[in-house]
Amino acid sequence: MQKIPKTFCPAKWDELHLNYNYNWAYGCCKATPIVFKRDWHEELDKQKNNLLEGVQDPSCDYCWQVENQGGVSDRQGYLDNFDYNTIGLYQQPREPSTVEVNLGNECNFQCTYCGPQFSSKWQQEQSTNPIKFKTDIQHYRLVKKQDELIDNNLRFLNKYQELDTLNLIGGEPLLNKKLFKMLDQVDNVKNLHITTNFSCSHKVINNIIERSQRYHSVKLAISLDSTGLVAEFTRWGMDYDKLISNINYLIDNIRDNIEIRILTLVSALTIVDLDRLTEVVNELKQRHSKLTWRLSYCVSPRIQSFATVKDELKLQALDKIKQLALLDYTVNADTVVTSLEASKFDSKLYQEQQEFLEEFSLRKKIAIPRELANA
Repeated sequence: MQKIPKTFCPAKWDELHLNYNYNWAYGCCKATPIVFKRDWHEELDKQKNNLLEGVQDPSCDYCWQVENQGGVSDRQGYLDNFDYNTIGLYQQPREPSTVEVNLGNECNFQCTYCGPQFSSKWQQEQSTNPIKFKTDIQHYRLVKKQDELIDNNLRFLNKYQELDTLNLIGGEPLLNKKLFKMLDQVDNVKNLHITTNFSCSHKVINNIIERSQRYHSVKLAISLDSTGLVAEFTRWGMDYDKLISNINYLIDNIRDNIEIRILTLVSALTIVDLDRLTEVVNELKQRHSKLTWRLSYCVSPRIQSFATVKDELKLQALDKIKQLALLDYTVNADTVVTSLEASKFDSKLYQEQQEFLEEFSLRKKIAIPRELANA
């Protein structure tokens, strides 16, 4: 069997993520995007070559950092399921099996950790009355958007005879009025995945359920980082009760080929609500045995990263996340543990975080939840 380079990761070949909103392309969901004009192949081919030559390509810094801290990265997770006898297929041109396209930044939420590139609410805020940031200026910066987004996505997707998996992200994909028209024009997809805040109407949910028969599987990755008032503050625009009601409605009407995955971004803010979030997800799991729960952690903005988690809260949270890692339906909890263990409290960043919370509270006329005020 041919030797596998120590830096190899199949995701760089198997996945292609495109955002025609800003002309970004990247080889997996954790990679640093490149900005392209017409073609992205040459730059991505350089990254692939580095991984084959034993070079830690900078675009993969997310995984290198996790591994350097002693954790299990997404790259290593891919390799656990990789057929090593197929390495020869990765040394020649290869079409991706998974393609992700961004449907634009239109969104009805303004999550505290998000920014203009993925939220039209943030775009409007930073265009008309920008919040002034010190550390996280780049995170909340405005970037000029491209036109003809849906048409560009269609031209790209229809180049393939068959796609194993199509991932749709935003913004909020289910808010896009052209979503289902676009899907009607793409008939080469086996599996459909949608990442969503799931704040849609029952009519949209019914449409998804009905259309699921066109696919081998449909996965709805539903963002849920915290509960109640913490959720409605950190993900401003959310009606928490409506979200939970929508998930329960989906479970009541689900088909066998529809999968539900809860996505949780553990940040310095949402980490205070882990106990109640765990109870909610456990209740959903009891209602739907196939439900899975994926955890990740906030890197940017830095004022909501683990660098702003005080030591006492850090120790409490570590115990909770280690318990989550033992559950058979959680994914990536070990990686969150590794990052939290390696974090060091930064008092200056924490002060910036507090200043941001105060200003966000005043602008949105929403009280800072007691849990966040005491963190």
